[in-house]
Amino acid sequence: MSEVLGNTTLRSRGFKPALSDVEVITMEIVGEFLSYDGDKRIWAYFKTHWLPWFPKLASRSSFAKQASNLWHIKQYACPVLYP
Repeated sequence: MSEVLGNTTLRSRGFKPALSDVEVITMEIVGEFLSYDGDKRIWAYFKTHWLPWFPKLASRSSFAKQASNLWHIKQYACPVLYP
């Protein structure tokens, strides 16, 4: 991620998220592969079926907020999908 962000940080204040950024991006990729169309469905799928693998998965709103804050990384990784 340092290639994308350089010396800047993703977070300037607040608590560190329970899930790592890699976990959130992985969940989004799998959710998109399964044709889930939004954060709510992706979160519900992982909460129902994969909670032992992601035990720190908290509320849907915190998942959605963290996922949206990673747009820099997603844009760099896949500029076609995130122009």
